[in-house]
Amino acid sequence: MKINKNIISNMLSLAVAAVLTASCGIGRSPDSSFYSLVSSASSPYSEKADFADLTVVIKNVVLPSYLNRPQIVLREADGTKMNISELNRWAGNLSDNIKSVLAEDMSVILNGASVKPLMFGDRDYKYSVSLEINRFDTFTDGRVELVAWWNINYGQNFSQNINGQFKSTKMSKGTYDDMVKVQSEMLAELSLILSEEIIKLEH
Repeated sequence: MKINKNIISNMLSLAVAAVLTASCGIGRSPDSSFYSLVSSASSPYSEKADFADLTVVIKNVVLPSYLNRPQIVLREADGTKMNISELNRWAGNLSDNIKSVLAEDMSVILNGASVKPLMFGDRDYKYSVSLEINRFDTFTDGRVELVAWWNINYGQNFSQNINGQFKSTKMSKGTYDDMVKVQSEMLAELSLILSEEIIKLEH
């Protein structure tokens, strides 16, 4: 009995294709998730409050080196060990993301004010805001912590300044989604403090 060579060839091709498909599935790594901080502020001031003459630039946001990376860093509950997640990442540069969110939050709080992250220069702005963030940490037990020193420069050539420290600790549900949500809420609280300090300077 003769066996058709074409049939054998087709069967071999199908077998090879099946093996290749199976091997591709075995070696595939899980997809990464990407996160971004978002504006979550609301204004405590009446819509009649007019801050249209206020111009603010978010100039610098300095992060500790362990946070200055694409991966999200998760601390163990005792704070000594850090886990760097390859599968949970920031959607862009974290420092730039914080700048943009602060600008959006302060724009909402200060109805009508022009608040922007620094792009080309700050000489056209009345106030310049800078942050040095010491901690912006998420923990395995669900805690979220923000510790930051803030500085507001103003006056001729920005020669005058006021400064202070912001500290906040909150609990999240422990998922990456919720931890990033809580971090966004903390930035909204910081934005309110910065906005109130600027209003004081206006009076």
